[in-house]
Amino acid sequence: MALHSVEIATYRARSRYDHSPLLRLLTDETDLARLPAVVRSLADQIWLNQVTPPLAGDAAGAWIWRRGERLLSGTAAQLRFAFSAPARRTFVPLHYDTGGDLELIGLEPRGFAPRAPEAQWSDSLDLRVRIQAAPEEPDPPAASPLPDAEPWLRMRAALRAECAQLGAGIPPLAQLAQEGGLHPLLHSLSLRNLAVMLLRQGGTEAAAALLVQAKAAYPDYRELDYLQARVALMQGKAQEAIAALKRATAEAHPGAAQIFVGSGGEAGYRSHHLLAVMAERTGRQTVALHHYLSGVRSSPAYAPAVAGLLRQRVPTTQWTAVEAALLRLGRLEARYQSEVLDFLFLHRAFEALQRALEIWTLPVDLRAATEQRLKALTPLQLATRRPPGQRAGVVLRGPFQMHASTARINRYLAAALESDAQLELALEPTLAAEEPDAAFSRPAAWAAGMRRLPQRLDLTVRHGWPPEFEPPPTGKLSLILPWEFGAIPRAWVKPLQRLDEVWVPSEFVRQVLLRAGVSGDKVVVVPNGVDLELYQPAGDGIRPDGVRGVCFLFVGGAIKRKGMDVLLRAWRQAFGSRDDVSLVIKDIGAHSFYKHLNLATEVRKLAQDAAVAPVLYLDEDWSEQKLPALYRGCDVLVLPYRGEGFGMPLAEALACGKPVIATALGPAAEFCPAESGWQVQAREQEVPAELRPPGAMTGRFTWLEPDIDSLVSALRAAADAGAAERTRRGALGAAHMRAAYGWEMITAQYRRRVAALVGAPERSSVA
Repeated sequence: MALHSVEIATYRARSRYDHSPLLRLLTDETDLARLPAVVRSLADQIWLNQVTPPLAGDAAGAWIWRRGERLLSGTAAQLRFAFSAPARRTFVPLHYDTGGDLELIGLEPRGFAPRAPEAQWSDSLDLRVRIQAAPEEPDPPAASPLPDAEPWLRMRAALRAECAQLGAGIPPLAQLAQEGGLHPLLHSLSLRNLAVMLLRQGGTEAAAALLVQAKAAYPDYRELDYLQARVALMQGKAQEAIAALKRATAEAHPGAAQIFVGSGGEAGYRSHHLLAVMAERTGRQTVALHHYLSGVRSSPAYAPAVAGLLRQRVPTTQWTAVEAALLRLGRLEARYQSEVLDFLFLHRAFEALQRALEIWTLPVDLRAATEQRLKALTPLQLATRRPPGQRAGVVLRGPFQMHASTARINRYLAAALESDAQLELALEPTLAAEEPDAAFSRPAAWAAGMRRLPQRLDLTVRHGWPPEFEPPPTGKLSLILPWEFGAIPRAWVKPLQRLDEVWVPSEFVRQVLLRAGVSGDKVVVVPNGVDLELYQPAGDGIRPDGVRGVCFLFVGGAIKRKGMDVLLRAWRQAFGSRDDVSLVIKDIGAHSFYKHLNLATEVRKLAQDAAVAPVLYLDEDWSEQKLPALYRGCDVLVLPYRGEGFGMPLAEALACGKPVIATALGPAAEFCPAESGWQVQAREQEVPAELRPPGAMTGRFTWLEPDIDSLVSALRAAADAGAAERTRRGALGAAHMRAAYGWEMITAQYRRRVAALVGAPERSSVA
């Protein structure tokens, strides 16, 4: 059958063949079975014990394959592309394993298209095909290549010498790189390999200098950026490494010549992987997932990126992209199917598992095991009574690895439920981690449920924002709902009525729900707790530099709902530059959940005003282990909130033995004894229109407006009270917290509610 090669842009015939070329596989292998299946399927003929390239005039095309090699990437169609144009040698990268993750890379002609006797070879490069070189030279040459040998052959000899003896390849490769007239493709690759050889010898500084020279000569060579990042990390220069990796993964500018050979993924998937590892170590999960997915989507997938992705417990907000990438991966590369199926089970992705069974070509035994496993997990999807001896399955869904109070509550609740032998707890994160696991070491063992798939689902507990009302596949549903305003969206009422229970942190919130029409028997008050080992009067204190006299402290989001604007106005009125007082503002969520509402500009403006007492602004994230020392180092906490569902900083400050200034209305009065601080009078007021949520409300949408004169009086009273009086009031608050608000006492209330909802297992009929 005649064949035509057509230019895609013009649809004109580029070349014509009377028939498809005869293709031979030339190999020094002696056993046909040891050849990769893709390589065997390539050729019409396979000649064993023969690796001599075809001569001019041979009507057959040829592909050379050496004993012990492994195909890293490339399909049969891509291998056959080498023969799409006559009289062409196709060069492909060969990777040499040096025992680390920095490989040496050579180039060799492996595809030879037929040519007439008088025709000369034209050379091409195909980066889609990559070969892992044999560990040992199958046919070692009797001597080094002659000086006039082709450069690729001399590079091959240098790389083989380096593999045999550390440093032996540097002199011949350096000589090759210094010769004039060397093709840029081979020259750039020689410099790249020299840098790797220097790094293998520990010559970090020499490699860094060489890479600077190479980058000046080849600014578009992304592999050099990747190697510069590796060098920077070895030197402890993380920011330089990140800058180099960003260059390596940036979109190529128009017209950049893509003629360079790198360690795979010239689009930068190795650089993406390194960025992912760095992000994972620092807890930035969104960044890590983005970069891991780059390698997973490569063809073939980059194995370290696949491993990195499968280490994650993916939050629900990022699941769609991950699911699509994994379904594609399992369809194209069978070696990952078992691991991906386990990952889908872990995430309770039952629809994705069904889809995988439909579109993947699975081994018979793996398909049968997956179908059986799915069938065994039907209690997760169909309501059944719990048999004797089986633990109740509970899923806790919400954020966990964040500094927000919501995540902190979830961690302590998770630890309490994890310790209950009657429960099988699984955690389902809804938001990506913002810190590494080590940043959330308290309470112990809270994260055990991250890698657990329960065998049944009796209760789902949700605590996050926005609230999720959708019923779970089976079992009961409880919602932890903090709320700060005088009415709720009308659209919430019916969904709240369908829940089995709503757990609220204060009687204030409970009354809001009751006024909205939610049944009282569904709404249970479970206040927030305090880690009394962390938050206690004894211990080191942090008193920021520049603080004078009496130190007032604000902890929370610097937003209007927390009363930040009221506090700034009151501070200006209460104290002048000569007063022996200071205000420390520890902003939380300034770069994340309160980013768009933050009043940092106003805070900094007041801090620069020489006419008022000092104001210090702290906006970096602090661990929960560090925050108690700040409470202890200051003298009075002030939180003139407009809206709170509870007020965690108030409880934490009291537990540390510090008196508080708080709004008199709302939830604070429920757990702050009157003698533990000073109250700020307030009135109920409509929330400004620009801050209201869309949609109809169940009543007047109000918050509390602190009286600024009352706040000024409270600030002055606290400053004038004297250290002994402040200590007395703080001690009253600490005793109150220790009596009723330790996390052990609070989580015991949660466990009682869980036990009431999941009920007892079905009694056995056997006497």
